[in-house]
Amino acid sequence: MMEILVPFLILIISIIAIMLFFFSKPLTEEQIPKLALKRRNRKVLLYFSPSVFGYSPAKDFKSGLKPDGKLYQVDLDMQQVPSFVASLLKYKKHEWSVIAFLKNQKAEYLWANKGPDRSRVQLVSITSILNTAKKNGCDVIMAFHNHPAHDPQHYSYRSPSDPDLEAAEKFSQILNTANISYLDHVCERGTAYRHCLSPSPTLYPLTTILGEARAENSQGRMAHIKLHFELYL
Repeated sequence: MMEILVPFLILIISIIAIMLFFFSKPLTEEQIPKLALKRRNRKVLLYFSPSVFGYSPAKDFKSGLKPDGKLYQVDLDMQQVPSFVASLLKYKKHEWSVIAFLKNQKAEYLWANKGPDRSRVQLVSITSILNTAKKNGCDVIMAFHNHPAHDPQHYSYRSPSDPDLEAAEKFSQILNTANISYLDHVCERGTAYRHCLSPSPTLYPLTTILGEARAENSQGRMAHIKLHFELYL
């Protein structure tokens, strides 16, 4: 047993020594931007993480939704919005569209309107969304719509359609240009499934994170090892 164990331990120690040797060197000019992007993505995901606790609307709010579209005033923490809207759209037999307008991690307004049938919804124009967002100083827009389930026992309706993906790409480009983050979701059975997360360039600016990574990359061997492990693990 020892005859096998000793060479194995030597091999493991040799591999670790080699890794530490290479990881003690500074990150290259190609590696630093990759690390900065990884750090930003992690920050963005944490910033937009929904609450693990469900948050449901009052019954009169849900029953009072107007089918022809209306802007409703609300007071919700950003982390509560996905579960609130998903609960709002639960059991709806037609497609509905809901747009949440947020400022400083608080939702102050929701726009909701009903589609003409089970297969489509009347989307609010991007111009209307942008104008409302600018008027109220919003920095985040969250979009939601439901896919009414014809046969929920055998089929899942949580995936976005091709038109959903095309609209999300268009909306995110326009809103990001105005320094507004955009998130899009499909709601099914009381759960919001996010399929688009497009942060504003002003949210955790990549240039700032890049500068921080460059500064850390000049702090010596232990800092280099830490940066390498952060990049690859």
